[in-house]
Amino acid sequence: MSDMVVKLKKEAEKAVTDRMGLVPKDVHKHDSTMEGLLKAYTKQDLMEIAKDIGYELPEARKDKMVFELVRQLLEPQTMREQLLLADGEALDAFERAMGKGHFFPADEERQKLEELCDLCYVGEYTDDAMEGRGADKSIIPHVPT
Repeated sequence: MSDMVVKLKKEAEKAVTDRMGLVPKDVHKHDSTMEGLLKAYTKQDLMEIAKDIGYELPEARKDKMVFELVRQLLEPQTMREQLLLADGEALDAFERAMGKGHFFPADEERQKLEELCDLCYVGEYTDDAMEGRGADKSIIPHVPT
C-alpha cells in the first residue's frame, strides 16, 4: 500500500472514531415507556402537549408533570378523542404497531404512524425504530375507511 493510501485510511478511521465518540453509548437502549419518552421533553413542551389534548397541566416539578400527563394521555376517553383525530389508515398502522413492540417500519407505515408520535402513543427512536405502546387495543376506535 502506498504511503498516501495508508495516510488516507488512518485519517478516515480517525474521523469515524471521532464521530463515534459523539454518539451516546446508550443510544440503542430505549425507555419504551410513554413516561420515558416524555421525560425528554421540556416543561414547556409538556404543557403544550397537555394543551393540545385539552388538559390544563399545572406547573410543577418536571417528573410530577410527566406523571400527570401520562396519566391523562392513558385515560381511555382522552385516547379515544385523540385517536379519532387520526385517519383510518393511521389507526390501522397503530393497531399493527401495538402488537409488534420495537420494530423498523417501512416508509409508508412510518408516515402513517408519525402523527401519533407527538402524543407518545408511538415512540420513534434514534435508530429509526418505532414502538406502539400505552393502550389497550380495545381503546382504539374503529373508524370506517
